Amino acid sequence: MTRAEVTLQRILQGNGAFCFVGGLILLIFNTSLQAFLSVENVDALFVIIGVFLLAYGAMLIYTNRRTQFVLPVAYLAEIGDIIWVLGSWGVLAFDAFNLSTNGRWSVLIVSDIILMFAVMQFIYLRRIHRTKNN
Repeated sequence: MTRAEVTLQRILQGNGAFCFVGGLILLIFNTSLQAFLSVENVDALFVIIGVFLLAYGAMLIYTNRRTQFVLPVAYLAEIGDIIWVLGSWGVLAFDAFNLSTNGRWSVLIVSDIILMFAVMQFIYLRRIHRTKNN
């Protein structure tokens, strides 16, 4: 594996760990988070997102622990991160859940972290393609 592939694997593992922990937080602290964000009756939404994040995070960690680099997983993560960031910005722009100030800041901070992963993944995907095309 090239150095860029190894680095991208580490970035994807970090992304997976962040998603996995986020899913656990959504599932374990469901009620507390609703109070913190000033939202009501989103139990099912938090559970669905939490379970998805657990599965997605576990998949990213598992597939990137292997010695063989799996490029389609990197593309999936890139697309998923972009969708997450755009969705978060939509929630903020349209005030979809009437979030408190704490809630808006929380969504913004998580979105920025996911954007950071997306940018790093994009940079290393480009490096991998440049290496293979030369």
